[in-house]
Amino acid sequence: MSKHLSSGELALYVDAMRLERAPELPGSIQLHVSRCEQCKKEVLELLELTDTLPYNTEEPHPYFDRVITPPSAAWVTAWRLAAVLALAVGLGAIWYVLDPFGEIRVEPRAESVIEDSARSADEVATSTREPAVSEASTEAGDMAARFVESPNLEDLVGMPLRSGAAASGSPAAGAVLAAPIELTWRTTEAGPFRVSVLDNTDRVVLDTAVASSRVIVQQRLGPGLYYWKVVAGGKLQLVSKFLVDGHRKATGTGP
Repeated sequence: MSKHLSSGELALYVDAMRLERAPELPGSIQLHVSRCEQCKKEVLELLELTDTLPYNTEEPHPYFDRVITPPSAAWVTAWRLAAVLALAVGLGAIWYVLDPFGEIRVEPRAESVIEDSARSADEVATSTREPAVSEASTEAGDMAARFVESPNLEDLVGMPLRSGAAASGSPAAGAVLAAPIELTWRTTEAGPFRVSVLDNTDRVVLDTAVASSRVIVQQRLGPGLYYWKVVAGGKLQLVSKFLVDGHRKATGTGP
């Protein structure tokens, strides 16, 4: 596993906590979170952020309730044949160990084999390779992943900019909005302005140029965390953020 959990693995852990099915998570994820303070903190923050979101526990979960295909008849036949061969090898080994007088010869490696089988549970958990989290489980945790803060934009929200621009925006950073979304700002720079709206993965969902200090986002945005920035005269004037969640009451209003 990489140094830290991916966004999909973090979202799957949050799903497990909300469904009270954490013991069913892959052992490698459980072990990593128990030892990594950063990932444990991110899980708790995501859990707190999504705690008020509605969660349908009646529908089957793509990862925890996945259907495991039963083995085919051909596979069962092959397994039985392998079992018969293993039994034949075992009987041959017993015949080799026993001499004609019934005495048992103890092989030198027997003791080391017994010692190897007594490894601690922690070593077993560390050395056991768990299957990678499936694409379905990543998609299942997509909702929580949409609210993870952007490492490139979060520190710019509300921070004084090197351009020296004195700017303020509305609505307040972190407001929960619903379409249509009205964004306004005040700045010492004159227009025209270029306004960009980005999701929390820094993907641009809207990019437009306006003469006034007001933009109305007509398109319906999916639930998640969004950032918006204003540029004038080649200088960054403002960076702010808002949330979109159709299930929570909006704290900011449109026109």
